[in-house]
Amino acid sequence: MSISVNIDTIQNTVTLLQMVPEGSRLLALQNLCQNNGGRWDYAADLPTPHRPCLYEIQVFGVPAMAEDRQDLPRNWLRAASNILEAAGITPPEPERPRWEVVS
Repeated sequence: MSISVNIDTIQNTVTLLQMVPEGSRLLALQNLCQNNGGRWDYAADLPTPHRPCLYEIQVFGVPAMAEDRQDLPRNWLRAASNILEAAGITPPEPERPRWEVVS
């Protein structure tokens, strides 16, 4: 089985997500998914006895899963980096936010 992926789009998305503060990455990833035809499979925070075992997302052909939904951005970035490396591209290094105070 093969899947067509746009390496440039994945590379740009990795760069974008790395610039987003960690606490906002889940929302950014959700927005990217919903606005670009991705798959966002996880239940809302409703008090029900049925909770998903795994949360799953797919954006630009890159899938990721996590037991805790807060781990989805990190897992997606890892999967995207693996795809970039397989294509012979060095994944972008995380940028230090400009607003971070360095002592």
